[in-house]
Amino acid sequence: TLVAALVREDMATLVNVGDSRVYGINRSGICLLTKDHSLVQMMVDRGDLTPEVAKNYPGKNLITRAIGTEPLVMCDIFHKEVSRGDYLLLCTDGLSNVMDDQEILFEVVHGVDKEQCCQQLLSIAKNRGAPDNVTSVLIQI
Repeated sequence: TLVAALVREDMATLVNVGDSRVYGINRSGICLLTKDHSLVQMMVDRGDLTPEVAKNYPGKNLITRAIGTEPLVMCDIFHKEVSRGDYLLLCTDGLSNVMDDQEILFEVVHGVDKEQCCQQLLSIAKNRGAPDNVTSVLIQI
């Protein structure tokens, strides 16, 4: 999977393929800014599953797009306004599958100093037995 961000002044351009994610975080809350390319997300989009049920649905990690499976892959591109003091958290599903949004929000806004935030998120995910790789990058605007 792939997730990337380019921030210029007050605009972030985000790219994703697969189920790695970008979250927008500020003192007002946390918001998923990208959309997973997974079978479960397709079921949510069709109305077959609620987002709450999808979080623990069997086969949650079956992705519909990935880097390297075909010579060309379609990426989603999002443009989001950002403000000074906002954060962008880029992460793999190894993190987002074992921590809920409110826990991530707390760690970014109220947790350890920002230099150690990604390490703290990694530690939490590993202590919960993260079944997949765990990668995160935190960008402060």
